[in-house]
Amino acid sequence: VYTRSYVASQISALNAQQTQVSAALSEAKPSESAGLTTASAGSFASTFSRAQIIELTAPSVVGIDTYYTASANSGFSFGSGSENATDNGQAQLGSGSGIILTSDGYIVTCKHVVDGAETIKVILNDDSEHVATLVGSDSRTDLAVLKIDATGLSPATLGDSDMLTVGEDVIAIGNPLGELRGTAT
Repeated sequence: VYTRSYVASQISALNAQQTQVSAALSEAKPSESAGLTTASAGSFASTFSRAQIIELTAPSVVGIDTYYTASANSGFSFGSGSENATDNGQAQLGSGSGIILTSDGYIVTCKHVVDGAETIKVILNDDSEHVATLVGSDSRTDLAVLKIDATGLSPATLGDSDMLTVGEDVIAIGNPLGELRGTAT
């Protein structure tokens, strides 16, 4: 088991290593570095174990539950209906995952996760729950941006997908089926 301070020191070492690699690449002639990418020069995955990567990134992943007002004529049937209804007469519409973008509560998710929702609830890694507002969405890219009233969150560090190649290992952390929050594959 690695402590957070150990993992933080390893991240600092990785950042220093990547700075050195970047400096070396910028000084190299183009023909000398044509096949070299940041991923092959010292990637995050080659420095940390899967467990460490999950521990570092999990606080940036959230669960999202969506609700609509349940009525007898809504056209939706969820078994008897009583197990899915909340105290205020809402029924769960769906669930999904999101990624914290900023420490002040902006979150990105898929548009289809929040489509048609009257209420959006975000569940953080520490199990705290926050009602979210939909800031905007885009059907073409299936992206939506949410905002919760919270500060001090752990935003994700976004990478550069151009630095990836087919066949590299990936880790997916999420909230499949709304029941398996925080799982990793």
